[in-house]
Amino acid sequence: TTASYTPTATIENGGFETSGLNGWSQSSDTADISWADATANPRTGVRHARATWTAYASNPGPWVARLRRQLTTAESSILNGGAITIDIYAMYNTTAPGTCSIKLFGDSGYTQEIASATFVPTTSYVKYSLSHTFTQGYVGLFLQILVTDPDAPAGSVDVDDVAVTFTGTTSNPTSPNTVVKLLNFNSAHYLVSDSGVWKRTAANWVRVSGSPPDI
Repeated sequence: TTASYTPTATIENGGFETSGLNGWSQSSDTADISWADATANPRTGVRHARATWTAYASNPGPWVARLRRQLTTAESSILNGGAITIDIYAMYNTTAPGTCSIKLFGDSGYTQEIASATFVPTTSYVKYSLSHTFTQGYVGLFLQILVTDPDAPAGSVDVDDVAVTFTGTTSNPTSPNTVVKLLNFNSAHYLVSDSGVWKRTAANWVRVSGSPPDI
């Protein structure tokens, strides 16, 4: 098909106003650094996210704390030709972190990195952004905010008001784009295209999750 539409983009609990970092998951290399929701220093509202590390970590690092969430559940090949921008407000307290970054991944295992942006927070909230134009599809879109322990006096990074915007017109989500091979396997019809492997269902072509995006 040639159908298209202009999507809107939202991110659940991007302002961290729901307690317990609802919708987000956090992981770290060690207990010396970790993420939690906080109320001490919100940019807007009453809550925010905070990465905190101890003074001169008992296990010399630097150690990493990651705050993660899924942005889309749909196959992202529908976004091809459009651009996504992720904005985040961040600042540090007492001691600057080792590094801070935003990363966009194409898989739930956070191994297929699509784009990243490294920033240096100041002692007051500043907006940092990551932008990416899609040229191929991914199983989904996953966001990671990363802070490293600088192996220095105790400190923290505050994050608030994460927002996602999308610009451009997307293609129809059922279009497999350029077909290079058709095949029959286990009594089902499949095709290989420039956006992955697709399987014929009763009414449409559905991209096979987990196929290499650049097949």
